[in-house]
Amino acid sequence: MTRIERDELEGVPVYWADAPPPFVVGVIFRVGRSDEELAGAGVSHLIEHLAIPARHSPNVDVNGTVTGNETMFWAAAGRRDDALAAFDGILAGLAELPLQRLEAERQILLTEAASAGSDPIQGDAALRFGARGHGLIAYGEFGLHRLEAPDVERWWRRYFTAGNAAFWMTGRPPRRFRVPLLAGERRVAREPEPIPDVRFPAHNAEGPSGGVSAGLLVKRSFAANAMRDVADRRLRHRLRFERGLSYGVQAVYDRMSPTHAHCVFWADCLDSRAAAVRDDLLSTVRGLAADGPTVEELRGETESLRKAVSDPANAGTFTYGFASDELAGTRKLTTEALVEGREAVRPEDVAGVLSDALETLLLTTPESAGELAEGFERYPLTSPKRVSGKTHRVRGLHLRGELRKAR
Repeated sequence: MTRIERDELEGVPVYWADAPPPFVVGVIFRVGRSDEELAGAGVSHLIEHLAIPARHSPNVDVNGTVTGNETMFWAAAGRRDDALAAFDGILAGLAELPLQRLEAERQILLTEAASAGSDPIQGDAALRFGARGHGLIAYGEFGLHRLEAPDVERWWRRYFTAGNAAFWMTGRPPRRFRVPLLAGERRVAREPEPIPDVRFPAHNAEGPSGGVSAGLLVKRSFAANAMRDVADRRLRHRLRFERGLSYGVQAVYDRMSPTHAHCVFWADCLDSRAAAVRDDLLSTVRGLAADGPTVEELRGETESLRKAVSDPANAGTFTYGFASDELAGTRKLTTEALVEGREAVRPEDVAGVLSDALETLLLTTPESAGELAEGFERYPLTSPKRVSGKTHRVRGLHLRGELRKAR
């Protein structure tokens, strides 16, 4: 079993494991889209682009990404020294943000946003949480149009600090490794806050074409992880292989806070088959909540995990995962404890987690699937509250009918 070690470099946790090439080194900061506000959305993405050097060795994969809760950077190469040299460039950018590149990176991000497609997982988050917190991941990065250097610098100094960071790498940290990051403190992840006016379980029967999704808020646990894995296999077997209704079936488990995760089941389909996919998806999930998985299913999932943590090629995945968990404020684990925790899960544990989570179910189907599913509240596509403030109407255009009333 791969052994994950934990050290500290100048007070910053680092998780590492011996693994075959390529050598990967990365850093995570506990800040993402959920920490932003709608008007300033995209500021973390701007900093991610600014910190990565404009030039680096072509033999090194250098990149970064922003998720709901994290901003991360990494460098990977066949030779350890090449990866570390490139990563030093990232750390230099994080230590002294090159704000002179702000306008160039702003244009790059606006171009990137123009070609971005829709995401059913993010769509579920938007319907559940609205345009704040964990729902912001689904909204446009409106801050790219207005953020100036002082705004970006304030965000950088608040969140991109040594106290809010964790490292991971696929090899022992070198003695010469330095952490030239700003001083700062750990920032706690936001707890998920659903829109208060939505009553769950809810059904949005006017969703986009092309698929069906069912999202849940679950309490994080070994049983919740097992539930996601078993449901994923059952749904794929049923919808793709047994009935041929869907090609792509996903079960996503997004860790939102130390206590909760957002779990979304999604299946693509022709609009003419959306009703059948909806019925099979709900039947599968409800059946798992009622009876739990079989002992054989749980044993199979545990064995899959055991094989994964025993494969040195997966060291990067697990060192990143352990660093991410510590940064988020969750328990610190070893690979042995990870397997033991999954092994201790019983069928009734999984059934209990899913039964509780079904109270938060948000179903989204295209209009072709028909009316409201039984047992669901209709998802409100308009707000029950009127926004107060100054009213404006469109001027200078020749409008007719209802458009004349637009405000």
